[in-house]
Amino acid sequence: MSPPVVSENKVTLSATSLAGASDGDGTLATVTFEALNVKPSVIGAVDVLLTDSEGEPLLSWAHGTRVVEPTLLPSSAIVSLNPASALSPSVGENHVLSVNIAGGQDVADYKFAVDYDSSALSSPERSPGDYLAGGVGNGDGTLESLTFEVLEVKSSKVSLSGYLVAPNGLRYLPTFQSAAVIVPLEGDVNRDGAVNILDLVLVASSFGQPVGEGGNPADVNEDGVVNVIDLVKVAGGLGAAAAPASNPQLLASFALADMQEWLAEARQLNLADATSQQGILFLERLLEALAPKKTALLPNYPNPFNPETWIPYRLAHTADVQIIIYDAMGASVRQLALGVQSPGIYTDRSKAAYWDGRNESDEAVASGVYFYQLRAGEYSATKRMVILK
Repeated sequence: MSPPVVSENKVTLSATSLAGASDGDGTLATVTFEALNVKPSVIGAVDVLLTDSEGEPLLSWAHGTRVVEPTLLPSSAIVSLNPASALSPSVGENHVLSVNIAGGQDVADYKFAVDYDSSALSSPERSPGDYLAGGVGNGDGTLESLTFEVLEVKSSKVSLSGYLVAPNGLRYLPTFQSAAVIVPLEGDVNRDGAVNILDLVLVASSFGQPVGEGGNPADVNEDGVVNVIDLVKVAGGLGAAAAPASNPQLLASFALADMQEWLAEARQLNLADATSQQGILFLERLLEALAPKKTALLPNYPNPFNPETWIPYRLAHTADVQIIIYDAMGASVRQLALGVQSPGIYTDRSKAAYWDGRNESDEAVASGVYFYQLRAGEYSATKRMVILK
């Protein structure tokens, strides 16, 4: 092997003998380089001459090059697309994502490739952000923005790949976070990609709200009004995924009387589609979970009182409800016939039994101890109260 001849950017290797002729694969020579700068470079074999054992040139030889790329080093930086999840705009409209960096090191440059569903989105227009405006970025910021035109409204994903370049030329591999373009499910009122309890609550709380030109997600069937039909549609989307009886959040979000009213209205509409039927079934189970398990007479409020008080109670079953007021001697003072009532919780002032402190002759009764008795079907209970003037 002859010593290598080194010029500015060329190394010449030669040998007059390889310890005999060789007709198999093998290594001719090893060349070792010292890195002077971190940047892509190309190493290629040129002017290659191979001869056989007789010194005759060979007619074919492999001529190849090798691109040497800098090593990608680990980085704590996170490069994300924002918003991470968003509804797809209409066909022809733009969908804009910002490429943000956080938690990294000094960055002087970067190279990213954008991967996306070309059947849903057009090739993006890329606009520089403010992160590298001063030449080097060393904090959180926006690297660039991507503007897509929507070609088809469909669920898809946008992701990035590539690397960051430090001021010294070293390349770093950050953590990339993708973004989802979603088409909302029917009943996904809050646009989080799923139909859940919160959607049901949002519809109920939006009853009667106007639906403007931009629409209202709570108007699930898009008929221009938020009503019980929308509630039924969302309930139908919940299906068996949410068990009302085992969900305290759901039970705490609805009043029994409201649910009774909504169910009665939904049944009168004769909604025949499968989703609505499933929704009505879910609301029936919710009503059952909301209904008290036992009938009970509760303490009146205020107590002592002057001159009026409210008498709360709970009904586990439909019953003809009556409240009877007695004086301390056990004589009947007043009877409050409340009529047939459905199962429910009758505790606030709009639902509880009301006594104005007067007898059957509409005369104010005297101060003292009185008793009130609840009669509801086979149930009967009595509690004590005091009028204090």
